[in-house]
Amino acid sequence: REFDFRQRGAAQAAVYFVGTANSGGTINASTSAGISLTSTGPVSLTQLNVSNGQADGIAGSIVNGLSLNNVDVTGNGNAAGENGVDISNLGGTSTWTNSTFTGSFENNAAISNSAGTMRLTITGSTFSGNSTTTGNAGLIINTDGSTQNFVTLSRWRFSNNRGSHFELRSVGSSDASTSNLIFTGNTLANPQGSSTVGGGPTLGAGILVLGSGAHHTIFDISANNIQDAVLAAIQINLNSQSGVSALMEGTIANNIIGTIGDALSGSHQATGIAIDAHGRGTETVNISGNTIRETLDTGISVSANDGNGALNLTVQGNTIVPAQNNPLGSREAITLNIGASSANVLGAIDNHTVRLDIFGNTLDGGAFGTTAANGQPGDFRDEAGLLGLELSLNLGRT
Repeated sequence: REFDFRQRGAAQAAVYFVGTANSGGTINASTSAGISLTSTGPVSLTQLNVSNGQADGIAGSIVNGLSLNNVDVTGNGNAAGENGVDISNLGGTSTWTNSTFTGSFENNAAISNSAGTMRLTITGSTFSGNSTTTGNAGLIINTDGSTQNFVTLSRWRFSNNRGSHFELRSVGSSDASTSNLIFTGNTLANPQGSSTVGGGPTLGAGILVLGSGAHHTIFDISANNIQDAVLAAIQINLNSQSGVSALMEGTIANNIIGTIGDALSGSHQATGIAIDAHGRGTETVNISGNTIRETLDTGISVSANDGNGALNLTVQGNTIVPAQNNPLGSREAITLNIGASSANVLGAIDNHTVRLDIFGNTLDGGAFGTTAANGQPGDFRDEAGLLGLELSLNLGRT
């Protein structure tokens, strides 16, 4: 049967549901959400199995804290928008420990916040194998409005999620929320690569952090092992809807992307790390100490266009061998595509301010690009011995 917890009266209630290890505590084949939480909390679920439901496994709205300890959420949902865990406005302090989220119709877990403050810590858990035809992310967090989000994810295992393994998204042009993300020590795998095993292709299999509006994101993505991404293994994207007060700032450090000798194990269709700076905001990123191997496209791809914002980028101490076994041949270790000479999506000529500091890297890539500023022929020389650097500049100023 399913369980429905709702607020009764003015005060929020504390809810505890505890099963014994490997026995009892099972909600199976529910025709609606296995557990439904409305205006309640804190909620603590331990040694619980929620499986094979025809809707969300755990659904909630305005939940003041949700703790999951040794909880299995498996095979839930049979229609679009149905997820393993699906919470709108998760506030308070939440810890998810040693739990498994797998086989969901769409997202294995989805959180959408537009108000309040969320402090979410997830450790030792697995997000894997959502639907091969309708699945999306392993975990997706959408932010909007004035919400504040503090998210720490460590010692996770992500495997065979059809979309991205993890997404943190600012979703609106008026979004003024703030997010602080720590994503460390996780393993992200996609053994089926970009194949169509089970009837549908894997579409992402990486990490995406997306900013918009007046959103402010601070991130630390470090010491992760990412294998067989389909698109970029790590993508940081300040999109074209970002305003002048939008900020994205953080570090991508000491990650391992791909395996030498395993063709396309870094990315089957794209790059190892993608940095996109669009709109009017400011993006500041330090990429250091990473090992990037075996990507179809370049090791690190940088774009600053579609606006008049600012990009501050440091790339130091990385080892980048993008395509030792690339069937299309060797690609550049680093590419920079900055600005465009024609009108952008905002109807103006790009005028980004870009500050680059690239040093101390071990790079092995193809020939240098020689596309010059403002689309004119030119020659960018490798004065510092940065093998494999392609530079395409179309700027009002640099």
